[in-house]
Amino acid sequence: MTWFFYSLTTSVLISVITVFSKVIITKHVNTPFVYIFAIGVIHILHHIFVLPWLIGADYPLVPSVIAFLSGVSMAVYVMIQFVAMKYFDMSRLVPVLTTYPIFVAILSQLFLGENIALFAWISILVAVGGAGLVSFGPSESGKGALTIPLTLSLLVASFFFALAQFLVKFISEDIDIWPQSLIRSFGEISVLGVLVFLPKVRSGFVDLITTPKSLSLYLFAEGFLAGITLICFYSAIYAADVYLVSAVLITRPLFVFVLGLIMSLPFFNVLSEGTRGKSLIYRLIGTILTVLGVGGVILL
Repeated sequence: MTWFFYSLTTSVLISVITVFSKVIITKHVNTPFVYIFAIGVIHILHHIFVLPWLIGADYPLVPSVIAFLSGVSMAVYVMIQFVAMKYFDMSRLVPVLTTYPIFVAILSQLFLGENIALFAWISILVAVGGAGLVSFGPSESGKGALTIPLTLSLLVASFFFALAQFLVKFISEDIDIWPQSLIRSFGEISVLGVLVFLPKVRSGFVDLITTPKSLSLYLFAEGFLAGITLICFYSAIYAADVYLVSAVLITRPLFVFVLGLIMSLPFFNVLSEGTRGKSLIYRLIGTILTVLGVGGVILL
């Protein structure tokens, strides 16, 4: 069950990073595109620490191209997610984004030959149903309900995240972890790097890295935590069927819900997620359903 440990750790760390991202996007940058560009930059820099595994490694052409496309897919997901996070509660966005295991399961069954039992499909649907309950339940402020266009955009992001994971697994036997990760990062920056041509992004990025508090939050979240997350994610994806790893990662709404609730309490007052009334009940029930659905997959 080593893959399960790495998958669950990845889910927890991504949730913590999500909280930091929400804080930075809403309080430390003038536009979410600054943070999105900053993510692309630091994902490249992560690979300085694994240079011994990159120098002299094999970079076969076809797997390298696929790894690059995986990075492009990830960039699309990142852009949609963080732009939406600027304006909506993260505990509503994240559950919709976690519908990606359905896409992963379909892709895996079609192209990888991974057999998915009927009970696994039912469990995934229960988890996604819980995610929908969290996202579309009542809101205390009235501003939290997701619109149909936004929901469709998040589903598109979910698909691209699923595609990125699927492509990683598809070439896992043809290219080593770190060479693949490096090429994947180049795919990300090929999309996210375009943002540097926007004047607001350039000035905002300079402000981000020259403001001590903002820089500290950014480096801790996207440097330190994201680096550990990257190691855990690849360790999981190389050790188990991709749909199993994805199913465990769907626990992210639970952790985001709990962290958002804690950070919204008067003692911290960092976020303003729903913390009482019907909003809290709907989100709690939804997250429980999500966890039960994932549990059904794990117990197979």
